[in-house]
Order: sequence, then C-alpha cells, then structure tokens
Amino acid sequence: MSALVSIGIPISDSVGGLSLTIDSLLNQSHSNFEVFLVDDTGDDASSAVCINEADRDDRIGYVKTPGHFGVLPAHAEALARSKGSYFMWLGVGDRLSPEFLGRCVARMEEKTDLSLAIGRSKISDTANVDESEAYLPEVNISEGDPVRRVESFLESDVGLDLWYGLFRRPFVSSIPFRNAIGFEFAFLAEVAFAGKMESVQGVWSERRGPLEETTADGDESEPTDTLGVPAFQWSDPYLVLAVQLFCNIAFLSDNFASLPRIDRLRLAVRAYTRIADRWKINDEGQFISFAVRVFPEARMTDRMHELRLYLAETLYSQAQSKALFEPLSRAEEIINGLCRIKIGRLPATQKEREIVSKIRSRFDSTKYESFKNRAVLALALFL
Repeated sequence: MSALVSIGIPISDSVGGLSLTIDSLLNQSHSNFEVFLVDDTGDDASSAVCINEADRDDRIGYVKTPGHFGVLPAHAEALARSKGSYFMWLGVGDRLSPEFLGRCVARMEEKTDLSLAIGRSKISDTANVDESEAYLPEVNISEGDPVRRVESFLESDVGLDLWYGLFRRPFVSSIPFRNAIGFEFAFLAEVAFAGKMESVQGVWSERRGPLEETTADGDESEPTDTLGVPAFQWSDPYLVLAVQLFCNIAFLSDNFASLPRIDRLRLAVRAYTRIADRWKINDEGQFISFAVRVFPEARMTDRMHELRLYLAETLYSQAQSKALFEPLSRAEEIINGLCRIKIGRLPATQKEREIVSKIRSRFDSTKYESFKNRAVLALALFL
C-alpha cells in the first residue's frame, strides 16, 4: 500500500480559495492522504465554510480551536494530529499539480537522505509574467555534510515556501514549536541539518498561504495580529529569528546533539552572524534579553554563563586550547560572535571571576605570545 501523507491546512482568517485547495487535493493521483482543517477563525460563517469543505470527503477532518491560537500554533495543531509517514502544510488558496504528492513521495522513498521534497513554486498571478518566469528557482541543498547543509540553507535565496514542502513526519514532529517570529526559518534550518532538500521535476505548487507574506529575501507585509506572538517581538523581528537559530543550535535542540560542543557553538555563531549581516537587527545588545523572553523556561542566562566559563577555561588551558583552537582563528570567530551579542554584559559569577584572575595573572607573568593571544580572546568575553 502507498505511504500515507498527512496534510495540515491552518485557517486563521480568510477562507477564500479553500475550495480550490481542496479541489487540488481531491485530484491528486496519490490518493492515500489525510487532511486536517484547523479552524482558528472564531467566525461562524468561516467555520461553516470549513465544515462544508470537510464534508466533501472522508479523508478530510475538521478541528475547531477553542480560541485564536495564532498562525504557528494552528500549524502545530495540524502536525500533532497527523499519522502519516510524510507530512506537509498547505495555506488556504494553495494549489498542487495532480502529480505533486505522488512524485514527491516517490522521490522521498527513492532517496532516503532527503528530509524535504517540493515541487517548483509557481507565482500566483502570472498575468504580467513570461512563462519562463512563472516559477521560482529550484531548491537543491545537497551537501553530504549536515553542517554545510545548514550553512547552504542560510546562504541561499530560497523563500519560505519550503515550509510547505513534503517532510518526513517522524522527524518534524519531534521539533518543538515556538510561537515566535521566524520560527519557520529556524525550523527549516533543522530540516536542512537532518537531510537534503530537493525540488522535484515536473510538478508545481501555487502558494497563496499566510507565510508567503514574509520571504527569505526580507520582503514582508505589515505585521498582523493573527500571528499571535508577544508584542515585544515586533520591535526587532530579525533579532527574534537570530535568537532562535543561535539558541536551538548551541543549546536547546536535540537534533544538533550529534555535533561536538565546540562545533555546535561555531555553527550557532555562524547562523547568528549570517542573519545579523544579511538583515537589519536594530540592537544586537538586546540578544540575551530577547533570548530570555523567547525561551522563558530555558535558563538562558545560566547557559550563557556556562558557555562563557567553558570558553575561558578552554583558552586558559594550553592542551584543551590546542586541541580545539588550532588555528586560533577558530576561537576568534566564536569570540567575535559572542562579543556582538554583548555576552560581556553578564555580571561575572564567582567561578568566572576566579578564571579571569588566573588569566590576568598568567598574562602578566608569561612571555609566550600564544598564551597572550588566547588570554586577550578570553578576557574579551567579560568586557
């Protein structure tokens, strides 16, 4: 029997185009699928439309939220109810070519190292566009090294339409959802770490969902309260994204646990600096404050202290430093990134004061330039 595909359609405001979306699913050549309409509208007329669409086919389920969850929690609800081997989201008004599910599933089963398969993304309004320009560029993140795949994803110009690709459900269902601006981008970075991403030839998807409003190129619509995120996030949305990438990679996500600690940290710094350099962050000095508010349960200040102490002790130790930081430029990249987020603003703990005292004392007494260089880097973490 063909693999079951689960499809989530979160509905937060307009139901216009929902019937077209359902039509495109019912016309799929791959018929073994389940659909969850997650109605988060709070509007009786919209709910009636959703119920009518669900009644069209036994494979379509209807879920009414108790109130306005917001866009991302509604996406999470759809994923949580799914049971298929594969999963994808669709936005209201999205349409898939008839072979989309079949060809994407076949490609995923043929290439077990894929974490995402997606058809070519088609521009919704092609009235003033040449046929050759009607589709967005193909996706091909195919490096064998998972770290390089994440970096390739961060460096690419792909849009967040990837969020609507076909995923391996067991993996993506293990990623904790965070109701935060840019979560979809952080989510896709984890998907890139898990496996390769590829466009499937000969099929297309027309995207008109709500997350089309913000793209990886930074073009965005005015914020809407349907997102349901805390108000402070709108003051510096790219900082919120950078916080999620850094903290997930460096500390929080089990998906990066296969990397040595120092390699996790290096990738986290590269992810942060990529966002900071590519898009405008209003105040990098607010990084730790935002991290505490985005991850209130995660003891972020404690984690930052532990990180700073670990690096200072490593740089103080000749043996450890040589093992991890040869050449020393590997340490410089990490220290410079942490200085950008103003880690030095954290008041020193007793253990940190002790290691700083040791570093300063040895700095004054040694003639070895190699230690002096390491000491300068270590002390920069406390300034």
